[in-house]
Amino acid sequence: MQEVTLLIDGDIVAYEAASSVEQEIEWEPSLWTLHSDLDAAKAKVESRLLAWQERFAASLVIAFSDSVNFRKTVCPEYKSNRKSKRKPLAYKPLKAWITGQRKDQSPGTRAEVPVVQLDPTFGSPERPLVKFNPLLRWTKKDVWSFITKHDVPYNPLHDRGYPSIGCEPCTTLPLDVVIDSYGLTFAGASRPWRKIRSYKTEGDHIEVGTWPVLNDRKLRIDEVHQRIQRYALPYQAQLQKLIDTHHQNFGVCYHINCHSMNAVSGKMGEGGAGISRADVVLGDRDGTTCNAEFTHLVKDFMQGCGYEVKINDPFKGVELVRAFSNPAQGKHSLQVELNKRLYTDATGRGKGASYDKLAQDLQQLTAVLAQFAKSKAAK
Repeated sequence: MQEVTLLIDGDIVAYEAASSVEQEIEWEPSLWTLHSDLDAAKAKVESRLLAWQERFAASLVIAFSDSVNFRKTVCPEYKSNRKSKRKPLAYKPLKAWITGQRKDQSPGTRAEVPVVQLDPTFGSPERPLVKFNPLLRWTKKDVWSFITKHDVPYNPLHDRGYPSIGCEPCTTLPLDVVIDSYGLTFAGASRPWRKIRSYKTEGDHIEVGTWPVLNDRKLRIDEVHQRIQRYALPYQAQLQKLIDTHHQNFGVCYHINCHSMNAVSGKMGEGGAGISRADVVLGDRDGTTCNAEFTHLVKDFMQGCGYEVKINDPFKGVELVRAFSNPAQGKHSLQVELNKRLYTDATGRGKGASYDKLAQDLQQLTAVLAQFAKSKAAK
């Protein structure tokens, strides 16, 4: 379903609502007054915006004019005939302050916040400030899904662990983590950065960023949820979009999920610790996520390059391989595990002696798989 975004002229909405709540009261033949119900005007604005949002299942972009009008630089007399016309009494107060407040940011204090509200702090009795909160019902997942899908620029401090960015009290790292010129400090003890995947889409590519990882304790439940919402779900959504798009265009799609594995198993590994692993392990969940032709094409090529290759032993494939595959519909997903000894040295941090060979072999494999996929694409 195509996503809909409504671009709304906020001036017109405010003008109509303000006009509709005015009332003339005649006290006597020579005395009358004009009254305006600001609360009623607010309710009309909120009702109209929510109705549009629900009717069209759309997100809203609301534009208000300000003191700078580019039209007047072209035509200084623009709307000069309206100077003598009175605007509705409630029009100026309804020119709103649009915020990014969400209920899930602070359930204790924002649970009852309305979509349209009067702000007592920055407004005044003579000219109350109206705040419009269009994202009030959005969750953090909704925000990051929108950012990922539409490639919206965001503050890079989010990638460094800052949950909120704004005023000085809000712009702080969670827990007792402090950034200094040398890296991360945890409770006074210097710790290095450790990379995990943070995803920002650039066309069909996925850019890897960094996140501070706590090495001296287990993650809290809220930290786990934060990383799932921030990284895993947006990445999966983008990957699903790419697969669906290519499948729609070509009638078939081949997805390769690459991993690395230790040279030998640990104590929690298959069959216990100390078991040497093959150079390459292919996982298709016992033939359910990828057709055998594609799996054996990869196996035969890598064996021809001199590598020991096993299928589904010991790794059959992770959840991503299952979730994004449907061989009957032409969606194939194969997990490829590469042994770290093929490309790292004894420390596990530097390039190994066979690094360049592996890189060259994988480049050739990519070309072979691309040719295979083209041959299977719908004509």
